[in-house]
Amino acid sequence: MADLRILACQIEVPQTRTTADRDQHLATLSKKIQSVAETDQYDLIVLPELSSIEYSDEAFKVLDDLEEPLAGPSYDMVSDLARKLKSTVVYGFPHRGPKGRHISQGVMGPDGGLIGRYDKMHIAGGIRSGEVPHFIPGDRLLVFEINGFRVAPIICYDLRFAPLAERLRQAGVDLVLQCAAHSTKFAFQAWHETLLTRALETEMAWLGVNRAGEDWGRSIWVAGGQSMADTQVLDTREQAWSVTLSYNALAIAKTKSNLEAKRFADYTSLPVKEYKRGR
Repeated sequence: MADLRILACQIEVPQTRTTADRDQHLATLSKKIQSVAETDQYDLIVLPELSSIEYSDEAFKVLDDLEEPLAGPSYDMVSDLARKLKSTVVYGFPHRGPKGRHISQGVMGPDGGLIGRYDKMHIAGGIRSGEVPHFIPGDRLLVFEINGFRVAPIICYDLRFAPLAERLRQAGVDLVLQCAAHSTKFAFQAWHETLLTRALETEMAWLGVNRAGEDWGRSIWVAGGQSMADTQVLDTREQAWSVTLSYNALAIAKTKSNLEAKRFADYTSLPVKEYKRGR
């Protein structure tokens, strides 16, 4: 099995309050990625959550203008980019579907055709995130193959829910792409530790791709590691980051931990003995 060459794009996203802002950002982003990727060949290019627009309450207030159908401005830009670079591209956009608006990651094939779309399943809310008033959750996972590797995108807050990661493991996924918008102001705490925990639990490779900027950044790569020492982490600058997933390295990591042989088939059926202190 050939290695999987990945370009993780930790990008800066400017203020986008109008469709003109968004479309200019998409045009600039396309040129930036081409300037990096056209001199080399990547199997997979990954962009963060909502990579087409600013992540802010102000931008969310004008989503009626910024949202897109499936075949919208982001689709057109990424389709052209994927075809030129002969790469699969994973990209984020606010998608208006039949039932409502989703935070989505599209997966575009190297022929410029859409492989599929994943809609964020867990919508973040509360005092630190304003997604809930604007978006609805998705209801299905997406798995696709590149070079024999099974790959699945999830989005930011999805990471907090271990059963989701376990379901991907059961589906035979090798690599999880956590496309994120983690800010030091509201969602950064324990991000890396949680991602590493998921990697250890599932024995899958994990790539967390964030947007760039002073309050963002710190994208993370865990290729089947056994500790924080096995991770790679970026700083906050805008940058394109090349990482490689090796089938042999992933297989060796699984052999070392051997969790599959020790994992119970069903934990939900285990009896629980409750202890009550006597009077």
